[in-house]
Amino acid sequence: MIDYVNVCDGDITTLSWQHKPIEIIHIDIAKKLKVWQHIVKEIFPHFCVNKTIVVNQYFYRSRLPWLIYSTGIILPYIEFLYHVIDGVIYFKIVQ
Repeated sequence: MIDYVNVCDGDITTLSWQHKPIEIIHIDIAKKLKVWQHIVKEIFPHFCVNKTIVVNQYFYRSRLPWLIYSTGIILPYIEFLYHVIDGVIYFKIVQ
């Protein structure tokens, strides 16, 4: 497992992705708009069509509207897989 996990200390908005494809991502850090914008810019372009599974930890939190609005924008490109009421949403990138 250690070969697949890289823990980084510090401010995520100062980090960049290594330009490797992403097949699964659990987003549990997007509680601030600035962080979410950075994730969308740095991480989303590396998703793999018909492979990437996104787990969004705080999707149903009304105090984090950017998660809901941005998911609405990408609706044509995703397939919902599972959700937990008042919590997590799972979806797959399909386009």
